[in-house]
Amino acid sequence: MAKQTVGVGSSANDGTGDTLRTGAGKINDNFNEIYAEFGDGTNLSSGNTAGDILVADGTKFANVTTSGDITISNTGAINLRGNSLSIPGDTAPSSTSNKLYAVGSTLFWNGNTIGVAGGGSFSSFNVAGGAGSAQSITDGNTLTVAGGTGITTTTASGTDTVTINAEVSLAGTQTFTNKSLTAPILTGSSSSAGSILFREDTDNGTNAVTLIGPAATADVTVTLPAATGTIALTSDITVSASSTNTFTNKTFDADATGNNITNIEDANIKAGANIAQTKLNLAVTTAEVAAGTLVVASEGIGSNNNDTTIPTSAAVKAYADSVGGGNSFTTIAVSGQNNVVADSGSDTLTLAAGSNVTLTTNDSTDTVTIAASGGGSSTLSGLSDTSISSSASGQTLMYDGSNSYDNKQIKVFEDNAAFTAAFPLFFGAQMFTISAADTSYGYRFENYNSNGTNMDSGAGDAVGTLTVFEDQIMMFQLNQGGHAFAIRTGINPPSTLTGTNLTSSNGGNNLIHIATDGTVTSGTSANGKTSGTLIWKVPHFGSNQASTYYYQCTAHPSQMYGLIKIRTITY
Repeated sequence: MAKQTVGVGSSANDGTGDTLRTGAGKINDNFNEIYAEFGDGTNLSSGNTAGDILVADGTKFANVTTSGDITISNTGAINLRGNSLSIPGDTAPSSTSNKLYAVGSTLFWNGNTIGVAGGGSFSSFNVAGGAGSAQSITDGNTLTVAGGTGITTTTASGTDTVTINAEVSLAGTQTFTNKSLTAPILTGSSSSAGSILFREDTDNGTNAVTLIGPAATADVTVTLPAATGTIALTSDITVSASSTNTFTNKTFDADATGNNITNIEDANIKAGANIAQTKLNLAVTTAEVAAGTLVVASEGIGSNNNDTTIPTSAAVKAYADSVGGGNSFTTIAVSGQNNVVADSGSDTLTLAAGSNVTLTTNDSTDTVTIAASGGGSSTLSGLSDTSISSSASGQTLMYDGSNSYDNKQIKVFEDNAAFTAAFPLFFGAQMFTISAADTSYGYRFENYNSNGTNMDSGAGDAVGTLTVFEDQIMMFQLNQGGHAFAIRTGINPPSTLTGTNLTSSNGGNNLIHIATDGTVTSGTSANGKTSGTLIWKVPHFGSNQASTYYYQCTAHPSQMYGLIKIRTITY
């Protein structure tokens, strides 16, 4: 059986955890399995002694005293009794990797013989050389390590060590495979330089790349970059002070490195080259301008009316002073209007008075006085482009009783409400403010009772019963902390605890919900909201007919519900 976990719910008393009976049952099941596994079902294993271990017998675990040569202390240490270990001689295991075992009187490790009863550290092994026949070495034989050409061997007494020394000289052609050379030196002969031959890597053919040492008077170092790349040569490359070479698709880095490209003339620049103007020095001095192309002040612009000369700034100012006296306006900018631009130096700017505006000029002080000659509109309809300060979405204008209209927020049950479209007002309704009850899983109907006290609903129709009359308007202010409040039918405690929201046939069309932001939802979709105001016109059932409805939390239908009795008034 897998371990059973007692469900504790998402939060305290939220009604989603296991019941006490269910949780206790899970705890009993877990303990029963432990007592059956490590005892007789009633008592755990007893009579334990130090060094006992739990061993499964195929049904349960029981205490077993270790025997043979091994003892286990209560600290977990494994000790050999009498400093000896007995390994029964049996057949070899199916897998001998990293296994210590005995077959008969022979001891094996990892499939290899490491000892024979009555013998040395090994029974026998074979030695094979590069030439000659293989030799079998058995117990009692002496293995001699002899030095060949250029090799000497030395033994150290008492250390079981054989030292092999070699000074090897190679003659003729030799092949080294998968060898590493440390600081190698390739020395050439009197007729050829030292070289390295790199064979092609595709088929190990005869084609090769040869790296030849130069005939230099000093050392030459070639360093390859520490990055992955390819050097591909299609032809011989020789670069010298006098050589000419063409570099295609190459990058020259001249950022503060001293590398410069010089002596580039106009003919060397490709016709399609796009050079930014900011990188060109286009400054031109008057001395660089050909004589006859500039018009100076003394020559006058008026006498040089053509498209082939350029006037100096002095010539332009002299002309402007001559035609406008230096006092003409150029451009008058008015916010939100077209600019007033002088067409000539003799243009006059005229200020015109509009409605309810007077203009007064003083030529001695060069002053124009603008004054209002009339008041504004005395009615709201006469105002245009009127701005209201401190306004907010959903507010309305209300007369303050004295001399102005003020922005006011509409409140429903003392809660601010914004109205964006229609402005619904209800009169003659029975109002309920619903909040979270003191008891678990209930609604509180504030000031519901005749004595002004609250009514806390519980789970079931025995408590928290609402009695209403047909054709009555009910208003529910929802402040119950997120438990969606719905009016439903179809509940039949205790067998059926999940009801069905009202439909168009049993009063669902009479629902209206006003959200706190003013959003209005009508009909069956107005049901089951967590906040705002729910308005319900109780259906008309006819004379002396009664119907039973329920209010219920859609998230906790079995814990939060109560009865609504609808009655008919008869005369």
